[in-house]
Amino acid sequence: MPTLVRDNGAVLTEYPAIALYLATSNPEARLLPQGPDRLAEALEVTDYCVATLHMQGFSRIFRPANYAPSEADHPAVKAKGEEIFSKGLGVVDRALAGKDYVAGDYSFADSALFYVSFWWNGRLKKDLPANVAAHYARMNARPAVQRVLRDEGLA
Repeated sequence: MPTLVRDNGAVLTEYPAIALYLATSNPEARLLPQGPDRLAEALEVTDYCVATLHMQGFSRIFRPANYAPSEADHPAVKAKGEEIFSKGLGVVDRALAGKDYVAGDYSFADSALFYVSFWWNGRLKKDLPANVAAHYARMNARPAVQRVLRDEGLA
């Protein structure tokens, strides 16, 4: 579970909350979309990536025992996870149509889409739909992303 310990010692958990906190407390980073419509888009996609793609899709793929105690059922659970994730990528792909980033300009939401794209393409070696693949390529080209992947031993 992602966890952020703030300067005052308070602990903040959950990806969407941490992302929004970092975006609002670091305005110079320009991670917060401008205007209520763009902010709503960013929150919507961030939550969708975390709650649907990650928790409903990937959790079935990587932890099938959480859904079915019998090992005989694990392949079906994993297949359902892949189905959820693949359909979800289609939803995000349509949301990205005509845009470079989730909310138009780069924002905290793009990090959420990047991490699930990385798992799907980088870990599982599965193809991404066109708009998501283009977003993934743009994200991979960012120096900060390259630095983090290198520092984490993922590049």
